Amino acid sequence: MRCAPIAIAAADERQALRAARADASLTHFGTAAARASAALVAALRNPGGMLAAATRQLEGDGRLSRPVGLVAARDEKTLRRLAREEKGTAWATLTVGLWAAEVIGDYAAGVAWAISLGGDTDAAVAGGLLAARHGAEAIPGRWLAQLRERERIDRLAASIAP
Repeated sequence: MRCAPIAIAAADERQALRAARADASLTHFGTAAARASAALVAALRNPGGMLAAATRQLEGDGRLSRPVGLVAARDEKTLRRLAREEKGTAWATLTVGLWAAEVIGDYAAGVAWAISLGGDTDAAVAGGLLAARHGAEAIPGRWLAQLRERERIDRLAASIAP
């Protein structure tokens, strides 16, 4: 969930991937998933799409390639089962975010869908990817109105945006 701001602040995809790997190594072993997540955001600046960006980062990791394949196949039923059974894993979280951004596309609907699966991290990743794709203006105003310390968050966001 920390990869979206990393990728937004990065100068290019290469820098985003290096920073995501370093960040992920601090807390878990899901560096392929972290790189894939950062690549998704960085890919928004370049043609080729989010799914292709995630696929380039798989490095033969079956835990990640299978779920990304579910998004490519548009297999929501199996993806929902995976999200429930493997909740909290980097690969399930990334896949939920990727589905929300690639398949659903709408910020509120994508985040609500991720929340319905029961994972707060999944919803954070979905929200990050959707906001990176569509801009902060896609976030419903009624959601932002309830945000604590919004001015401080807005200043921080402006300081990292390219």
